[in-house]
Amino acid sequence: MDNDNKLLVGLGIGLIAGAAAGYFIASEDGQKFQKKTKKKIKALEEDLKNSLKNNTEQLSDKLSDAAEITKNKLSDAAESTKDWANKASETIKQKISTSTNLAEETIEETMEEVNDSVETGAEKARRIIREKEETVNKMLDKI
Repeated sequence: MDNDNKLLVGLGIGLIAGAAAGYFIASEDGQKFQKKTKKKIKALEEDLKNSLKNNTEQLSDKLSDAAEITKNKLSDAAESTKDWANKASETIKQKISTSTNLAEETIEETMEEVNDSVETGAEKARRIIREKEETVNKMLDKI
């Protein structure tokens, strides 16, 4: 029975508390309390909405700034890469041009040396022919 007594006491206290709360809420003071509470809840709700809106705008602005900074850095990196590629291309073109010029000069020098050798060989052949001719003429004169 001890548990039954506790249950009855608990129900009695709950009933009294509920009746007191109902009386208070129904009373003029209770009505004023409800109105104040509703106004405070609405004010808190409005503050929360404004705070959320401001935070959302700030976050959006920061994200936009970060995106712009990233875009600029990527653009700068692309421009730097393009400049480097252009300089490398120019250097390669210059080296090819220099190599081509050296090759042309070497070919010209080789051709001159070959021509000189051919002319020298032709002169030597003419000289030998003249010498043979003289020898033949001398032999013919002896006959």
